[in-house]
Amino acid sequence: MDGCTSDSATVHITVRPPLVIQVSKDTAICQGKSITALATGTGGIPAKYLFTWEGSLGAGTTKTLAPVSTQNYSVVLSDGCSTTDRGFIRITVFPKPVSKPSAQKTTIMQNQSIQFENGSTGATQYLWKFGDGTSSNLDSPTHQYMDTGYFNVTLTAINNQGCTDSTILKKYINVLPAFYCYIPNAFTPGNLDSLNLCFKPKGQAISSYIMEIFSRWGNTVYKGNKCWDGTYNGQPLPDGMFIYHITVTDVYGNTYKYSGTVYILN
Repeated sequence: MDGCTSDSATVHITVRPPLVIQVSKDTAICQGKSITALATGTGGIPAKYLFTWEGSLGAGTTKTLAPVSTQNYSVVLSDGCSTTDRGFIRITVFPKPVSKPSAQKTTIMQNQSIQFENGSTGATQYLWKFGDGTSSNLDSPTHQYMDTGYFNVTLTAINNQGCTDSTILKKYINVLPAFYCYIPNAFTPGNLDSLNLCFKPKGQAISSYIMEIFSRWGNTVYKGNKCWDGTYNGQPLPDGMFIYHITVTDVYGNTYKYSGTVYILN
């Protein structure tokens, strides 16, 4: 007897149910993705099941399929005795969009607005992440960075089928300190608390400065680029009002001129 029949004391023929194959349902994926397809069967001789995937995919009950375009797959179930059965699965492949972010400037000052540009194709929705904890769903948003430093920018493009593509631009935006400057109106060079002992411009993103200080009668008592300690020729000056002219240069090479009065208070 062969494996297709069985016998007992009385010879009889065992009628087995026909082979029937079940394959995963037709499905759709985004380009670049994969699915795991499953084939199962009923009938015939289960112990001898052989699932053969056509197209040089080999044998097995499961296959990881990653077509680059829409494709039909077939798998044949055999057991060496029964009539074979064939199953089919169609995988529809949706094209994915292409994410392409950029910015009009990549080096800006703190609190300065920056315009981002969207060169993506094949997308209908967007998600920008600016690297500072904030995001936007606009096509080409503007953004202000409150902190200084380097920031990554990520743009995720999404199409109508839900397929996505993301681009990360690492350390893309360099945010420099914003320039600001203020001039004190008084200082206390003789004060023993070690506070406000000299006079100079203060602020952020200051590269250098040069000062000229005059007495109320127009005599120059100081000229230089150091913090003025309220002396003239090494001698402390008395309390009173002095006139200053200051030129400040920021870290970006811009110059600013300030004039006013400052008081020595001891």
